[in-house]
Amino acid sequence: MFSKAVISLALAASALANVFITSPVASTTWTAGQQATVTWQDDGMTPNLTSFGASLVGIYTGNANQQTLLQIISSSVDVSTTSSVAFTPDGTIGPNSNEYFVRFTSINLKDATNSQFPAEAFSAKFSLSTICVTG
Repeated sequence: MFSKAVISLALAASALANVFITSPVASTTWTAGQQATVTWQDDGMTPNLTSFGASLVGIYTGNANQQTLLQIISSSVDVSTTSSVAFTPDGTIGPNSNEYFVRFTSINLKDATNSQFPAEAFSAKFSLSTICVTG
């Protein structure tokens, strides 16, 4: 039920927000301390990426009602002028898990159905390996 709620929220938000996140996807595993890249594209729906504009991008965990920001990937990236952002996942944000997701939060655009909230877009849940083995 928990994952269905987040997936439903992600699909609804993506349709409204028009930011289609192409990476990470459900089969993605990022490793803490190694470079990772978030990628996206315009899905052709209204509003367009120009309207979505500058966005905060972060790694989150949670559900449809409550999401917790674990790491800021970018505090302001214009989704209409670039289609990716590279960063290094922090190994201290949480345990090895497949319950992480990326959320885009528009800095200026409001949610089409509830204007007191910003427009948002969500990735699929993905895995993060936070334990680095050296040897």
